[in-house]
Amino acid sequence: MLSGPVGTAADRPNILFIFADDWGFGDLGCHDNEVIETPHLDRLASQGTDFHQFTVASGVCSPSRVALLTGRFPARYGVTQHFASVGHHKKTGMPDWMTPRAPMLPRLLKQAGYHTCHFGKWHLTNYHIPDAPPPAAYGYDRAAIWGGSKHSASPDEVFDLAIDAIRETQDKPFFINLWIHETHTPHYPKQEMLDRYAAKGLDERERVYPAVVTHADKEIGRVLQALDDTGNADNTLVIFSSDNGPEYTIDRRKQMEHSELGCGLTTWYSRGSTGGLKGAKRSLHEGGVRVPLIVRWPGTVKAGAIDQTSVITAVDWLPTLCKLAGAGLPEGYAGDGEDRSEVLLGRPGDRTRPIFWYWPGGHGGANWPLAAIRQGRWKLLMSEDRKRLELYELPADRAEANNLAGKHPAMVKQLREELLQWLAELPEEPDPGCFSKLRNP
Repeated sequence: MLSGPVGTAADRPNILFIFADDWGFGDLGCHDNEVIETPHLDRLASQGTDFHQFTVASGVCSPSRVALLTGRFPARYGVTQHFASVGHHKKTGMPDWMTPRAPMLPRLLKQAGYHTCHFGKWHLTNYHIPDAPPPAAYGYDRAAIWGGSKHSASPDEVFDLAIDAIRETQDKPFFINLWIHETHTPHYPKQEMLDRYAAKGLDERERVYPAVVTHADKEIGRVLQALDDTGNADNTLVIFSSDNGPEYTIDRRKQMEHSELGCGLTTWYSRGSTGGLKGAKRSLHEGGVRVPLIVRWPGTVKAGAIDQTSVITAVDWLPTLCKLAGAGLPEGYAGDGEDRSEVLLGRPGDRTRPIFWYWPGGHGGANWPLAAIRQGRWKLLMSEDRKRLELYELPADRAEANNLAGKHPAMVKQLREELLQWLAELPEEPDPGCFSKLRNP
């Protein structure tokens, strides 16, 4: 454990945050997946702590990423779905990009003396929006991205870029966001990995998704090796997680239609696993928002541990990482997160503030909830008409199989009122300072 206060100059770590895309809770060997091989991430878990009660802020990517960077629920900025075209944003009441004026984790770490890098997916705007702010406006010294106004990297390049940054940044601590493509569509499996799973007897459809995951695991292994080679492994906090649960598969007819576009393999091949959780991407059930979280910091974060009970959520990262890095929070900062550094360091404690989710997108099947709240062990989900209410006790009922709303009407009433109050606080219109000139050509 640390010998002095967390975040002192001598103790503060490098930070490597590997954020996967649509990677389900069950898509890891260490999470009992009997098909997919993830030896490097399994080893990372054996060297650190595997947290099983981590959730992101949405069942889709852009809001989850906003929460991580700002420490605030993304709906407070009007970011409730993924960034796309101006027409989509006008229809859904979203801004055209995430405001850079918000408190930003990379900016706070930069002010504390960190070299800040972002490699990989961006999606705080989209390529449809050419006048969106660049990564530098959010506090990054160095960036190479896709999913932004200007592409400057491909999915395959970002691992090498992260390795280069690890090797080159020796004069100050580094913060590297490595936001990888896998397992989002389109899938581009490597022949080596396809052959590997064909040898296991998997058919043409079944082998694609494991091949994509194992290739990503191999590339992550190269990045982790770079930490070893540069002598940085012991003083680097490594975090692996995902932005939301796995994508739903589509039927064969849709796959054939999409294949004609020549854009890689589509979601007919998306065979991700929630590890038995209800729902998937776009759902506020656990399968959509509970994702892997593996944390390693040798000698500081407990090795080989599995934490089944400590609640951590995406908005907690800003106060937690700022504490570990010795970075101050802005004056008057009103975040939604809690400093969970003590939990990362092996000293469990209850999360006291409620967690809120909001999904105004499509509401069918397991995606029926409009909003949800978790307070302590209780999670309430509410439909768009506010009439359907389901209450679950977590983590005891991890699969959300036993709706307890009828047995605990007082708890339902309390949580529903809190949830409605939070929804009433959300902005009615997005920040006009985040509108593209394309809105009024």
